[in-house]
Amino acid sequence: MPTFQTEASVEIEADIETVRAALTNFETWPIWSPWLYVEPDSKVTFHGSSGSIGAGNSWIGEKTGQGTITLVKNEPTRLELDLKFIKPFKSQADVYFDLIANGDNKTKINWGMNSSLPFFMFWMKGSMVAMIKSDYRRGLLLLKDHIEVGKILSSATFHDLVNVDEMPYVGLHGSCAIENVADAMSKRFSSLQQAIDVVNTSETFTIYNRLDIKTGKLDYTAAVGLGAAKQAENKDPSTPLIKGKRAPCKAIKVTHVGPYRHLANAWYMAITEQRHGKYKTMSKAPPFEVYRNNPKDTHENDLITEIFIPIRP
Repeated sequence: MPTFQTEASVEIEADIETVRAALTNFETWPIWSPWLYVEPDSKVTFHGSSGSIGAGNSWIGEKTGQGTITLVKNEPTRLELDLKFIKPFKSQADVYFDLIANGDNKTKINWGMNSSLPFFMFWMKGSMVAMIKSDYRRGLLLLKDHIEVGKILSSATFHDLVNVDEMPYVGLHGSCAIENVADAMSKRFSSLQQAIDVVNTSETFTIYNRLDIKTGKLDYTAAVGLGAAKQAENKDPSTPLIKGKRAPCKAIKVTHVGPYRHLANAWYMAITEQRHGKYKTMSKAPPFEVYRNNPKDTHENDLITEIFIPIRP
């Protein structure tokens, strides 16, 4: 069977003991789990005593599947766990957390997995590694909130299907690595704002033209809607503006409230709903996200972002 290994990391402002205590208290896992975030109604049960070998939890849900995770090693700087999946298919994985003191009252966490795929799924190895790494990265950022602040600073709500009108726009093309998207997009929108005078801007949004999950590369368009007047003057001819129309569509909609660093959770929710509902996406209408308030005058915890995945009629 094809084997694979993947890992994600984050730095948390807390000492190792505090981090280790949080990780070995399985009753807190539903708070920061990157999977239960999108299906909080999953049934979760717990076994064993917190921090003890043999402690863990089991879960079952329509979208999260079914499985169990159990602590098998608890050392000062390393935890090892046995992960068993029952649904959507049976498999086993060795999961670990390495904890590294990183200065005063800071801990770096490496969350990793060693596992294998059934032979008939060998072709999914690259995608599986990328997806699990993405999931771990989402979970670690939620864990960081949980430990540092005492609560998760974002939420996501699925709205089922909505009709979206056509939107003429002007924008700038961009590409970057997924982990650098926040910084890259901020600079792109700043360049767009400096390049144009827009009359009747109706909304600000990003069109995600292409995502290569294996390489982690993202191709996007940072855009502003032109509204009824459909006017935009380019103040900087050296900036290669794109003019186009976002096609009308029926789409899956998820609303995210909170810091942009947690947006991947809302996208995961939207994609999960798309797959669960067996909706087919529109190749000529890429997914997009709309920003309903401005980060310059809004606290990051109150930022509202709407995510849309166009589907075929």
